[in-house]
Amino acid sequence: MDDVTIRVATADDRLAISILLDTAFEGQAEAMLVEDLRAQNAMALELVAFDKESLVGHVAFSELEKPSGWVALAPLSVRNDHRGRGIGSRLVEEGLDIVRQRHAPAVVVLGDPPFYRKFGFSLEAARNLKTEYPAQNFMVYPLEPHTAGSQHEVVYHRAFRYL
Repeated sequence: MDDVTIRVATADDRLAISILLDTAFEGQAEAMLVEDLRAQNAMALELVAFDKESLVGHVAFSELEKPSGWVALAPLSVRNDHRGRGIGSRLVEEGLDIVRQRHAPAVVVLGDPPFYRKFGFSLEAARNLKTEYPAQNFMVYPLEPHTAGSQHEVVYHRAFRYL
């Protein structure tokens, strides 16, 4: 994994990101989501992972409609032949560091609790959040003290409604 470089995505990466997403998720829904978030200026951050000259990972952080300033981590993808090497973890960790530096109050994710807990995401901290997603997979990474256990309605950007 030492030969993997992570950096902020550029416009030149877009085709490779779309191909990665189509392959990783076996369909076009996630690639279309990412394109819609970009087109609607709702993308807070995109990171890519490269192994030599090849794109092997991607993570997106997008702005939520509610609460103001919060962001959502989705989607996260790693090329199938590079899974299990810690690339996804590095993308999440570096993304959370950047989001923290940009002073986002919190990050939400809908995903596998054992994977996301190791970064500080918490089901318990999300217990009072109102969302349309299943509570057993909806977590928050509180970046400001008052966000853990807070009562908010969480509304993802409208681009997510087409998934």
